[in-house]
Amino acid sequence: MEYKNKRTWNDKWIIEHVYPGKRNGTFVEAGVCSGIGGSSTYLLEDKLGWTGFIFEPSDFYWKPLSKIRPNSKKFHACLGDGNDVEYIEFEEFGESTTKIQDYHKKKLKHVSRKSIIKPSIKLEDVIKGIHIDYLALDTNGNELEILEGLEDCSFGAISVELPWQDIDPATILMNSRGYKKVLNPFRDEDMNQEHYFLKF
Repeated sequence: MEYKNKRTWNDKWIIEHVYPGKRNGTFVEAGVCSGIGGSSTYLLEDKLGWTGFIFEPSDFYWKPLSKIRPNSKKFHACLGDGNDVEYIEFEEFGESTTKIQDYHKKKLKHVSRKSIIKPSIKLEDVIKGIHIDYLALDTNGNELEILEGLEDCSFGAISVELPWQDIDPATILMNSRGYKKVLNPFRDEDMNQEHYFLKF
């Protein structure tokens, strides 16, 4: 199988390490980009019959998703508290965020940005009552706030990109909910912003 999520290898982690051979599972992916390259869930849907929910606020990436990911329920919105948010795109790097972090401030010295008002959706409202086998969360800044709102949701495995200052609070939060922080043995060593939790 040709894995698509290079460097983090989250798709390989889920398919070979967490759920070997599992078919017809459920997933959520936020920050799905093009839907193939960089996606943690494309192969789950395309090869293993999984279905799920994908969120991508970028207009550029949104256009091809309907054809590429036909079995996912798609949302052209940010994850947040349900209110409109300022969605910031860094034009040269192709990155975006709804919450400026220190590493974004460095980029702002060298590249232009574009701010757009976008709707946000509460993830807990979308998946209420549905067990999700795999949550892949990469929203470039507000992941901890999203995790805090998922107290009543059920997940088997989680991969989440976290800024350094949110790693310890997120770990304490997830431990309190019965999740154990684990390693992805396939992840490139320099991808230290990517973190993993399994329900125990």
